Amino acid sequence: MFTRYSRLFIVMTTLLVTGVIIATSWLRIREFDNYQRQLAERAVATTAAEITRSLRTRRRQLALFVRDQRDFIRLLAEDPDNTEIRRILTDRIAIYFPERLSYAITDGQGRLLYSDVDISLGEPCREDIRRVLAGASQPVRVHRGKRRHHYDLMVVWDRPDGARPTAGGVFFISFGFKDIATLLRLALPPEQELVLLNREREGLIELRPHENGDPPRGMRARWLEDGAASHWLAEAPVDGSLWTLAAFNRPGEADRQQELILFQSALLLLTFLIFSVVAFYLVVGQEQRRSRAEAALLKWKDLLMETNEELRRLAVTDELTGIANRRHFFELAAVESRRARRNWTPLSLLMIDVDKFKDYNDTYGHTMGDECLVRVAQCIRETLRRPTDVVARYGGEEFVVLLPETPRVGAEQIAEAIRLAVRELQIPHSTSGVDDCVTVSIGVCTATPENPVDLDRLVHLADEALYQAKQAGRNRIASCAVSGETSEDSPLPAPPRGQPSQDD
Repeated sequence: MFTRYSRLFIVMTTLLVTGVIIATSWLRIREFDNYQRQLAERAVATTAAEITRSLRTRRRQLALFVRDQRDFIRLLAEDPDNTEIRRILTDRIAIYFPERLSYAITDGQGRLLYSDVDISLGEPCREDIRRVLAGASQPVRVHRGKRRHHYDLMVVWDRPDGARPTAGGVFFISFGFKDIATLLRLALPPEQELVLLNREREGLIELRPHENGDPPRGMRARWLEDGAASHWLAEAPVDGSLWTLAAFNRPGEADRQQELILFQSALLLLTFLIFSVVAFYLVVGQEQRRSRAEAALLKWKDLLMETNEELRRLAVTDELTGIANRRHFFELAAVESRRARRNWTPLSLLMIDVDKFKDYNDTYGHTMGDECLVRVAQCIRETLRRPTDVVARYGGEEFVVLLPETPRVGAEQIAEAIRLAVRELQIPHSTSGVDDCVTVSIGVCTATPENPVDLDRLVHLADEALYQAKQAGRNRIASCAVSGETSEDSPLPAPPRGQPSQDD
């Protein structure tokens, strides 16, 4: 039989703990909501910036294309039935914009002169054309087509004058949303959805990827219900467009999380009520709650460390080719140089240059030039067999390969393998003057224990060897002998027989 004070103690303790559990549940729900909102804000801001950058890049590409192909556009506008001009222009558009859905040409009054597919200009298109002809910026918007949704990018191919109002006009290309859907899928936060919202006079239309990541026929669209904006976790406008990127919790996800938290809290309260007469169980319950809180903190700490590691990886990677950048190369090369001197092993360096790359860019354009560099970088990386070998983009069309514990003969064999592999890619280069496809010249230099040099000198000698290969006609390799110059850091003597050397 409990005494009066014991019963009062149990009642007060039960009320106190009940209040603590309710407050903890509310804080956990609020913490979950805040965390989801922070995830959504980061994902929305990053993805909106990436979509903006993609739109700007395509605008610049379209402006350059129209500038270069203005004569063909004018000829096709004057004679839409000219199949030869139509074929040439269509082929060139396919090279520059392989992802495009269609293209069209209008005159200075916005009337459709030619389109490679059967389309009709709606009022939104006509409004955009009038804005572009007036010199204003074109706000990118979603167009609901017959078969798929798309957006247009427009450029004036020739300004109409007062004497000839029908001369000149607008050239525009229609694009689908597959690339934007891919961005949304890659940036998707856990338990959330990213949607692209098109703000127009008729209302708000929602565009989101399909469940498998690819949008059927471009995108799946439906109108949002009234008040849907109140459920947004975050939103960000896409500059230069009528789009807003918004993040939602998946349907019912917030309710499920709240129900889970409330269920856990109710279970904890029931457990406490059953064993409230025993103070020990109260202590155990507090310890369990603290352990869960510590586990949650460790989980988020691990997530933060993974994010930091990803940021570090991006900082040492070349954005275009995906291989190491110049800064990371020098960091790795400094380590390998010290290891080579300490272990009394050779260290080889290959300096690689794409032959006549400026002529390639002038002939095929910078977009094809970038694709060429990516393929060459991938080819070099696949040719290297050892995980210790390092390939990096040194700058422009130059690459550098670091070969630890590789003598001069081995380095020359690897260089020849790289040269042959690049040529076997058969990337056309009609203005090369060296070959009918893209080739490389390679300079080889090896620092040996007998002739050690510092890293800067090794790079300089490899560059001189590369210059010799170019002077000899390109599409070849050349080796530069090390003359026995010693580096500022004297190399260590050869380790005694049978005694291993230290590693980094």
